[in-house]
Amino acid sequence: MKNKKKTILIVEDDFFLAQTLKDRFEFLGYATAYAENGVAALAYLAGSSADLIVMDILMPEMDGLTATRRIKAENKWKNIPIIVLTAKAREEDKAASLEAGASDYLAKPFQANELMEKIKKWMPK
Repeated sequence: MKNKKKTILIVEDDFFLAQTLKDRFEFLGYATAYAENGVAALAYLAGSSADLIVMDILMPEMDGLTATRRIKAENKWKNIPIIVLTAKAREEDKAASLEAGASDYLAKPFQANELMEKIKKWMPK
C-alpha cells in the first residue's frame, strides 16, 4: 500500500505567502490545503483532516489565536500540531500563541529552513 502524503493546512490571509508555502511544501512531498482565515480553517477541518497546521495570527473574520483555541478545544483536532507563523514578533505574542495551544512559533520575516525544521520536529510520524 502506498503511503498517504502528510497534509499541511496553511492558514494565511496573504495569498502570495500562502502560495509560496504551498509550492515549497508540495515540492518537499507534502499535500497542502489552504484557508484564508480561522473561519475557513475550522470549516476545512470539519470536512477534512490535516497532519499539521501553519497558522497566521493577524487575519480577518477570525484571528489565528482564536482559531488555535477552538481547534485545541475539539477532541478530534486537539493533537494536530500548530506552528504559528506571524508578523507579531514580540515575546508576549509568542507567549500568547503558546498559551492558546500552538506547538511552536516563528516570527515573520523568517528563513525557510527554520520553518522546515519546525515542521520536521512537529509532523506526526
